[in-house]
Amino acid sequence: MTDDDALRVAEAALLALLARLFAAELDEETVSILAAAEFLPLVEAACPEAAADLARDWTADDLEEAAVEYCRLFVQPGGTAPIAAAWLASAPSDAVNPVASMVSNLVDAGQLELPDSLSTLPHDHLAVLLCIASELRQSDAPVATDFMSEALGSWTPRFADALERTATSPVYRLAARWLSSLTTPASTVPQG
Repeated sequence: MTDDDALRVAEAALLALLARLFAAELDEETVSILAAAEFLPLVEAACPEAAADLARDWTADDLEEAAVEYCRLFVQPGGTAPIAAAWLASAPSDAVNPVASMVSNLVDAGQLELPDSLSTLPHDHLAVLLCIASELRQSDAPVATDFMSEALGSWTPRFADALERTATSPVYRLAARWLSSLTTPASTVPQG
């Protein structure tokens, strides 16, 4: 495997993990994945307080606290909505959401099938977009860079900045930093 192939696979894995973080509340499996040797150097490099948080044994109360944080950040009104439409420049009410349209076109054309776990989310939900970006990056599809730029680059830097400022959980501050590093121009997997 070449260095470029290794980087592409690592980016795809990180994008998939981020999709998981934004799709649902933290669970024991996600905490274990984040604390695993594969991701730990990236966690430590991006957010040392998240590495310390993930190194401890998580209790049911910790998971409940993380669930409350997830809802406060991503579900409740006034939170940090992980939806492109909330962050794109305002447009007339009859305007088409370009990010959702891009995903719908890929799905409708049969070029992409969303996992069941994401099928009920809006097409411009961050978890959906990160899952697609991961698949495109994993397959080394030529459109991967364009998709990252057009579907994510237009709004995720502002979203990530707001998330980092409002998150109390180190894990969600970590997610904001990773997202920012992967969706800003000339970004690659955060080095660890």
